[in-house]
Amino acid sequence: MVKIDADTIQPSLFINLNSDEADISISSSNKIFRVNNLIEALDTNQIVMTLWDSIIPNSFYNVNQYYNTVLYNNGSADKTLTIPDGYYDSDLIVSTIQTLLRNSDNYNTSNVVVSLSDLTNKVTIDSGSGNTIKITGGTLIKRLGMVITTTDTQTVTGSNSINIVGSPYLNVKFNNISTNNLDSHGHRNDILGCIPIDESFGSWIHYHDSGGRHNILSTNFISNLHIEITDSNNNPVDFNGLAWKLTLSIHFIKKRTHDFKRIEF
Repeated sequence: MVKIDADTIQPSLFINLNSDEADISISSSNKIFRVNNLIEALDTNQIVMTLWDSIIPNSFYNVNQYYNTVLYNNGSADKTLTIPDGYYDSDLIVSTIQTLLRNSDNYNTSNVVVSLSDLTNKVTIDSGSGNTIKITGGTLIKRLGMVITTTDTQTVTGSNSINIVGSPYLNVKFNNISTNNLDSHGHRNDILGCIPIDESFGSWIHYHDSGGRHNILSTNFISNLHIEITDSNNNPVDFNGLAWKLTLSIHFIKKRTHDFKRIEF
């Protein structure tokens, strides 16, 4: 964490961003804001930015183009099950998969049963007497708690609990400014902050920075802000036409220099 010292006469400021007021709208979560009054760090100062607060609608679907397929083999051919976009709870996703499988090739309307255990919270697909099923992949199987299987069986049960809720947080990141932060693999990313998704679908997510996460930017001036909001897997978020608001806090600090001396033994 960067310590903010009042060692420069440049005053701090806030930038209030409303997605509906972006100069360029690439998508509902990808916006470019032009800064008409150039923000510049003078002399040897550096710009430090914090995601101060945000108001974001929880209007994005947990089943979408990035998480909507189950690939399987019905004993004679490879098939793809595509779930329509929308917001699903556990019961709805289970019943939807059952309906789609019952209407698919090689299965009939009375045999296939998809269920969710109240005890283990795991999904089971029973293809019915005389039928087999093998899970071969898909973008939704992880959220269903299922894994790729290697044998044809009548019944397949998820190895893990279902977690159809989706991403636990949203990333707010720059596409034109480096924050020099690192991800889990030690690779550079430009994430300004993470917003926990702690409200239910249809509600507003209110976030306020309480830990003082200060990012030293790689640039000493800002003329525009290209901001994108992604899910925890770095996929774009579709807010389905609803606007969001971010407040960015900007401070200026003097660049630190260190004089390292070699210690002779």
